[in-house]
Amino acid sequence: LKINEFQLYIENVFEFRRHPAMYRDTTPLTAHELLMIDAACRQRHIDFVPSLTSLGHFEKILSRPEYRSLAEAEPAELRKIGAPVWVDLPWSLCVTDPRAKTLLAEMYDEFLPNFTSPNFNICCDESYDLGRVRSKAAADEKGVGQIYIDWVNYCHRLARGHHRQVQRGADEGRAGRGGLDEHLRLDGPDDDVRAGQRGAAGRLDPDAEFVAQRLRLWRVGLDHHDAVRRMARGDQAAQDGAGHVAAADEGEQWRGRGA
Repeated sequence: LKINEFQLYIENVFEFRRHPAMYRDTTPLTAHELLMIDAACRQRHIDFVPSLTSLGHFEKILSRPEYRSLAEAEPAELRKIGAPVWVDLPWSLCVTDPRAKTLLAEMYDEFLPNFTSPNFNICCDESYDLGRVRSKAAADEKGVGQIYIDWVNYCHRLARGHHRQVQRGADEGRAGRGGLDEHLRLDGPDDDVRAGQRGAAGRLDPDAEFVAQRLRLWRVGLDHHDAVRRMARGDQAAQDGAGHVAAADEGEQWRGRGA
């Protein structure tokens, strides 16, 4: 097949032993199963890269009572201020909540040891509600782009603790919302590689050496479902679900399991 990298995008369908409420209504992948896949990939010279939602796309977790208070915003709060609402569920972690940081660290601690790859896709894409409600004060002070970079740096430090270099989604250069301006800096920029996902490239820090492989898709106020339809007309079908904008969870698709 000439495949040298393989990722299963995971939101909540992994058996996090410290957080059984995350997957209680699913049939989750286990640590043993991931280790078996990892071994099979190594035998075939395939890099099985861990991929775990780390900011947006957290609705399958944040919709549960145990974690709802960690969300950036409720849909009703977004509607009240005239902000877009993609789904009628809380979407992103609140980057200014210390409990959200603790949760993510615990998830990484359980998830990453099941992979031998030196890489880790932290995703961090499509956080459309970032800086709109609970983190608005920080966004007003620093800019949405900077609080996003601060969060990516936090994820990066966690990943480095597990001896990984990070990949991430490439859509966070959205114009008009304090995107990734040239003055922003990532901790250890040589370790950050943008995943080859369709999205907005934005303006890139020349020192960061990001791999921006896709065309600009985003504009201010772009509706999520329009974006999904655009990608469906592009190469998403050929990628067989590799762009998780339109897929609920590739881990679920691979297993044929519902979340």
